This record gives sequence, C-alpha cells and structure tokens, in this order.
Amino acid sequence: GGRFAGIPGSYGRSRGTLGPITDNCICYLVGTRLFAVDPLSGKTQWERDGIPRGSEIIGDNEVLFVIPTNSNSAIAIRTSDGEQIAERSLPDSALRLFTKDRHLLHWVVTKGERLLTFSDLLTQQTKWQKRFSKSAIVTVVEGDEVAVLEPEGQFTVLSLDDGTARVESKIEPKKTLSPFIVRRSRERYILLTNASVWGRSNLSNSRRKVDGFVYGFDRKTGRKLWGTLIENQAIDPTQPVGMPILVFANRNYPKFRRGNNVSTLVILDLRNGRTIFEHKGKEVVNRYQLNFDVEKKTIEINFNRLTIELAMTNKPLEPADRKSTRLNSSHTDISRMPSSA
Repeated sequence: GGRFAGIPGSYGRSRGTLGPITDNCICYLVGTRLFAVDPLSGKTQWERDGIPRGSEIIGDNEVLFVIPTNSNSAIAIRTSDGEQIAERSLPDSALRLFTKDRHLLHWVVTKGERLLTFSDLLTQQTKWQKRFSKSAIVTVVEGDEVAVLEPEGQFTVLSLDDGTARVESKIEPKKTLSPFIVRRSRERYILLTNASVWGRSNLSNSRRKVDGFVYGFDRKTGRKLWGTLIENQAIDPTQPVGMPILVFANRNYPKFRRGNNVSTLVILDLRNGRTIFEHKGKEVVNRYQLNFDVEKKTIEINFNRLTIELAMTNKPLEPADRKSTRLNSSHTDISRMPSSA
C-alpha cells in the first residue's frame, strides 16, 4: 500500500489503477470495473462494476478500500469475494499523507499544533498519534517510516507500524520549510534539506534539488553524526543508497548571461560529511554513470567529458565534524577515499 499507480488514458481520463498485491490476489481497476485475480494463475476470482474512474485502491488480505478522486469517503470491500461491507469517512485530502495496507497516515489539526495520526480505516481506531508544530512537514521513508521536519529545528523519524522514534535530533532551525529528502541505508539516514525554491528550468524530472544543510544520522542509535551545507545543487535519487558517497551535480543558468552556464559537482563522504571532490566548469555533469569494481574496491563516475575514480584505502577515516559546517571551496582532481578503521 501507499503508492497510487494510475494508468492514464486518452483525453486525461484514467484507464486503470493498480491496487494491492497480496498473498491471495492482485487487485486492479480498468475503467469502472474492479478485478481480483489469482497471483499465480491470473484467473479472475471476482469482479465488481460501478467503481468511479481513477479511484485509489488500497487494502490487505481482508479488506479493500476504494477512494474516489477528490472524495472524503471510502468504500470498504471484502477482499475474498468483492462484497461491500462498509463505508468510511476520510480526512480532507490535503491532510492525507500516505496509505499502508488498510491504514492511513494523516494530520489532525488542532489549535497551534498538528497531530500526526496513523489509523485503521476499517475499525477507525488510532494506532498511534504524535504531536508536532503547526508548520511541520513530512516525507515517507521506504514505505515503513515517516520523517518529520519542524521549523524550530527538530528532526524526527518514526516507525509507521507503531510510532516508535528512530531519530529525535536537533538541526539548524528554518522559518520556512521546503520539501526535503531522506535516504536510508543499513548504516545511516541522510537528510537533505532545502532553503529556497528553484524554477523548474533548473531540474529535469528525474532529479531532486538540494539547497541547504545535509545531515548524517546513525541508524542504530539515531545520533546526529555531521552536518554540511550544500548550496544550489541537485541529486539523482536513483543513486544506490548503500554507497558511502553521494554525488551532487547541477548546471546553473544565470539570468541575462547567455552562454555563461556553469556546471558544479560535489561528492560527499557520507561517513563523516566531508567533501572528497568538488569541481566547477563548463562540462555537462548532471548526467553520469556509476561503475563499481568490488575486487579493486573502486567507484568510477563517468560524465560526458570527465571521469572520476574513487578508491578505498587503508588510511584512517577522518573524524566526522558534528557541527554544521560549510563546504571547503578548494578543488581537487581525484580523491581517494579511506575505508573505515
């Protein structure tokens, strides 16, 4: 659950929607007909007509919920036979954040604060609820955690299932919050913030902007490890989360200065937040390919006219600077990255 997979049709009308994939069935909507098929044989188990086009379909092995577009109510359908069993009211769409199986993550707005709430749509029972400031914003992490950022400088990561806090840490406060990114690996969380809003012309659809502090947190303890300021950059979110580095690459287009486009490249060591490579020039660096050599312990980053090789060595790892610092502006040709001691 949690991901709405709509298939567009002609004239902007939805052709279909993929619903839950459970142990017992695969559910999908074609036009106004909802189907449940056996996941192994593909045989139709049941079908139901009269479902509004473009509806979101969520649920689990026991119950499905059909949520029509722009609707504040949901129809509950028994997964085993397609029979309607209930109808449930929903919070306003602007307050709904994420769905997981039959559960809804949403805001409950009260005077001066917001309650982040995870509830069962069928029983209407609240599984957990946490208080945050009225300007807090959230992002879901890998479908099973939710990260919350508050303008006072509080960063929190919670388990979706039970609301257990995985990270509770102070960071640089910001009066106005912009959408943020959280990347999770086995060792750490990486929080990437934004201090400004860019025009769409600066980014392709596949890249995400980063213009603010980037932080590293230990995944086991939740402890903040470091903070580094990255300005006017972008990342490709498809970079493997298990890499010990993160590549930032952006091409800037100054206003009223045609032909003076400048590309900037920054490679960050995610273990200590230090810059191991920084480059500025005319080359196009926002498109690149990553190659890994496990035997040689190298990472090769191939750009259009630039190739960078990073090699793991036995040199001691420089300690992380847990204070929020700005990047060193010096430029190097090739950086060799030490392995952990």
